[in-house]
Amino acid sequence: MAFHRLVDSTPALREYAHQMLLRHESALAAAIGEATGAPAGDLAAAGLAHFALEAAKVAGTREDPASAFHELFDLLENGWGR
Repeated sequence: MAFHRLVDSTPALREYAHQMLLRHESALAAAIGEATGAPAGDLAAAGLAHFALEAAKVAGTREDPASAFHELFDLLENGWGR
């Protein structure tokens, strides 16, 4: 927990950690594409991968990050305007 507090409280470390997470975006998009039968470079797979990785950053800004994370993934799974 102390490590995470240090990273979260230091802008340069926070940005570096975020960039380290996003380096997996292409691999996640490829895995989503493979799992869904989408062609390589599929826009929807790339968008879903990006959304999934950014969800942690957005949720972390909320009072209850775990609940926010679940809400974001519910949106991802079920769509907008449910």
